[in-house]
Amino acid sequence: MKRTILPILHPPLHGHLYNAFPLSICPLHKNFCNWFYPNFSALKVLNHDHNLDIVFDTGNIIDCPRENPILDVTKINNKDILNVDFINTMKYYLDQSKYIYIFLDEYYVKNRVSYQQEHFLHETLIYGYDDQFEEFLVCGFNSSMIYGKQRLPYSCIHEGFVHNDYVGGWAGYTYLITINSKLEISFDKQKLVNYLEKSLSLTSENYTLNGLEKNVVAYGVFIYEYLESVFFNEYHKMKDPSVIRNSHVLWEYHNCMVNRIKFLHDSGYLNHGSEVLLGKQLLLEENAKKLRNIILKSFIKNDEPEIKNLIYLLQSIRSIEENNILDLLSQLKIG
Repeated sequence: MKRTILPILHPPLHGHLYNAFPLSICPLHKNFCNWFYPNFSALKVLNHDHNLDIVFDTGNIIDCPRENPILDVTKINNKDILNVDFINTMKYYLDQSKYIYIFLDEYYVKNRVSYQQEHFLHETLIYGYDDQFEEFLVCGFNSSMIYGKQRLPYSCIHEGFVHNDYVGGWAGYTYLITINSKLEISFDKQKLVNYLEKSLSLTSENYTLNGLEKNVVAYGVFIYEYLESVFFNEYHKMKDPSVIRNSHVLWEYHNCMVNRIKFLHDSGYLNHGSEVLLGKQLLLEENAKKLRNIILKSFIKNDEPEIKNLIYLLQSIRSIEENNILDLLSQLKIG
């Protein structure tokens, strides 16, 4: 019996799987922090018909190789994989130290919310296999919506893949990922400065000029004021289940900023005032966590969220974050 298990880490971000999966692999690189902290520095809000989506401006780094030199990605049309022995092909890729980013119909995948309930096309990252138990080792959200590692039967992955009838586009391909372990990556301070400056100044009339999607409605520090207006004018979008993920991504952003400030201090980019900066950012993270927990609690109990508290937290975050980014920029330009 044979098995191959590639190294995998818990990602610093997992609100969106297209971030979580590559960020489960990238930290294995010795220069990961040099690449990660200039990126993932700004948020934007996408407005859909019935809900909102809060995402990092970095975008989908699997599909943008120039933005993620740590990883090599090979894109294979799913139709080509259907013509070969699927399970042995997946095992072959893993034996070649290739992680597999794949789309499955989770109706056929055990330990998923949609299993035997509804057809739902979703991502999975395969990082190993074990012939003894005839299982693939994967990452993703389980039936309790908790992100982590799981073992799934070969048959589940096969059936989920076979029933992915998406043609073309992002989900019509499988992505093989390897890490460029020998690549040297320097910290790009100017890229971080550019992101932070955009967060403070980029307004809606300039979104198109800066290459943002047509449905971007808020960016950077303007997100919180926009969300306040949604509570009053489009409340149905705050009642959509997507608000759970959105509030989690807001918290992830502030948690990431705490670690970013620590990294910048340890790397000598910030002066003695970094302690004050960090203290304010810890408060932002705490408020973002409170906001997320209020929203999560209301969905679990099927209650109306505490709107007054949510508005207060949004206003509190907005009032502190702008000054904190200004202080961070000031120190970066000196250091």
